[in-house]
Amino acid sequence: MHSVIRILAASCFALAAAASSAAGEPSQRDAFWKRVQDLCNGTSNIKTIDKIEPHAELVAATAEKEHRLWGGHKVDHTGRIFKFGLVETENEMNPGESSDVPYQKIGWWNVWRYLSVLAEANRIGLGFLRVTSMEGAIEARDPDDSGQRRFNPFSSLFGAIDQIDNPQQREAAKQSVIRSVVADRPWSAVFISYVVHTAIGGTAAKTTQEFAYSAGHIDYIHQAFQASIAEEQGQPSSAIYRACPAHETMPRRGDLICHHRHKSCEGLPARAIQNLIAFGDRPNEGCKPITATHCDVVTHVDKNTKKVYSVGGNVFNSVTERRMNLSASGLKFSSNQGEKDCNAVQPGAGDANSAKGHCSMNSKDWFVILQMRPSSAKVISAVGDQH
Repeated sequence: MHSVIRILAASCFALAAAASSAAGEPSQRDAFWKRVQDLCNGTSNIKTIDKIEPHAELVAATAEKEHRLWGGHKVDHTGRIFKFGLVETENEMNPGESSDVPYQKIGWWNVWRYLSVLAEANRIGLGFLRVTSMEGAIEARDPDDSGQRRFNPFSSLFGAIDQIDNPQQREAAKQSVIRSVVADRPWSAVFISYVVHTAIGGTAAKTTQEFAYSAGHIDYIHQAFQASIAEEQGQPSSAIYRACPAHETMPRRGDLICHHRHKSCEGLPARAIQNLIAFGDRPNEGCKPITATHCDVVTHVDKNTKKVYSVGGNVFNSVTERRMNLSASGLKFSSNQGEKDCNAVQPGAGDANSAKGHCSMNSKDWFVILQMRPSSAKVISAVGDQH
């Protein structure tokens, strides 16, 4: 299913890029984003920020509930972890004397719950799951030796384990495989898909036309960009999210905020990434189409302290809450999310080379807010009247 979605999305983007290739001058791109920004601002502004769509409220509340169940990490506005919670491979964070363990206190089980619920609802398949093994690693003792990386299908390992006669050993072996899968395969997009499915899967987002449930964030990011393109042209869209420029938009509870993780595109302006995804505009030869991404759910906007809170899965191997900065004027999502330069934070600390890189865990290449669209179609028709 998801390969079909990706093919369709790629085809749509290719057509959009081809149709606009003759009209791809910066001024026309700017005009497009101005019209999209008008749509985004019409939904999110200081007067309406507290009037949240019911579906957005459900999405945010579900993400908050999951963070509480995990007792997850918390990151402050400087990008430092100040609370450490349950992580994905743990059986229990603080085992007590009793052998009776609540399932929600088991890190890997929570991720398995997300996967199982989505698979049972036919939202995503589990065929992408693999267990990584390193050839010869068990017998090896020399740290300078190396072995070949192998990928083992999850289903075949489960089938082999079924041959174990002892039920306790069989259960232990299967749980070990699940823990390996959880550690080996990123599950942050699975978390978002689970949250949306659990919150509104039976109401608004019944089909993939409304939300592209996926194990990869880029699928529903693409879908939101297509919704913005359709709206800007006065066309209908079934998608529950639209794509809004990250640093010009006021985030709202229930929105998704996303960054990319491509070294070749690192540090480029957010607009360059937006145009790359929306129209296929390559900003340079090195920056290729975006695939590696991450999204958090916006859970709270504090107008007084100018902070926004978000919750994301598989952030430092847990469900993690971030507190991030809003701009002083207009409460837009700030491009300043803590100190990037570690040398500025810890001057002269140890090896100079070890101090390079991002010191703030919030300092990412944030480029888009996926904004929960109003349930009314009035916004679409209003933009259509401008053309």
